[in-house]
Parts: sequence; structure tokens; C-alpha cells
Amino acid sequence: MYRCTSAQAVVLLEAGSLFPATTAIVGLPSMMPVTEYQFAVAVAMLCGFMVGSFLNVVIYRVPRGISVVRPRSFCPACKAPIRPLDNIPILSWCLLRGRCRNCHAPISPRYLAVEALTGIAWGMVTAWQLQGITLSVSKSLYDHIPQLAALLILVSALVAAGGMIVDRVTS
Repeated sequence: MYRCTSAQAVVLLEAGSLFPATTAIVGLPSMMPVTEYQFAVAVAMLCGFMVGSFLNVVIYRVPRGISVVRPRSFCPACKAPIRPLDNIPILSWCLLRGRCRNCHAPISPRYLAVEALTGIAWGMVTAWQLQGITLSVSKSLYDHIPQLAALLILVSALVAAGGMIVDRVTS
């Protein structure tokens, strides 16, 4: 079993890697360190998946004049409310095999595509914006946050607009 001395832990922390320090403290060998950059991109992708789930609500409801806030998410076929565990981005669509839990009506693959596309786009934009900067508490990181936020909002709006166009053309 791999044991880490306090001097080695300090070196790992100074190297700017989260995962090796954590595994060294626990006593597990570190095979592939995860940098703060990779962590930030992964978090952005996960947040993008959740935003994509909301964009699906926007894509369905805005053209129909329904509020995006209330009522809760529902099946378009049987109007039954979606359970919270059935509303997990990407995972729920796959586990339910693209069908409603109540009426077994097919759920459009557009829902899966919008969630995946938004998450991937958020990850790519974040990777592009954070490329080459230090992710420590520094002025360079904070200088990039407003531009990153604006780009993520723009990407989300484009995905929503594209989804509405596709829905209109296919229906």
C-alpha cells in the first residue's frame, strides 16, 4: 500500500493537483491526477446537462404559451407529473428507455440530445476560456468569469432557439 509522508503531501498540493493529494492522504496510489482545469471542465459539463434539462422545458413550453415555472414537468402524452428521480438529465431518459414511466408513451430523443449537446457545449466553452490560465485565486481567473458566463448564456440561448426551430419543422 502506498503511504505518503507529510513532505510528499506538500509537494502534491503545490503541484496544483487535487486528486493525488486526496489519494495520498487516504493511502491509495495515484495513477492519473485530475487537475483543477479538468475538474472545472467536468463541473461545467454537469451544470450544462442540468441547464439542458431546463432548456427542454423552455423548448416545449414557450412556443405553446405555457409558463416555464408552473406546472411541474409533465409527460406530454398523459400529462402525469414527472417524478424527481425521473428528471435526472440523460440518465433518466436512458433508464426509462425513452418512455414515460406512467403511460409508456415514447419520449422524443430530442430531450436526450438537447441535454447532451448543452453539457458538451458548456464543457468545450469552459475548456476554451480557461485554457492556459492558472485556476488559483488570481486576478486572471476572475477576469475570465464574466466572459465565460456570457458565452455560456449565449450557447444556451442558441441551443434553445435551435430546439424550437427543430420542433416546429418536425411537427
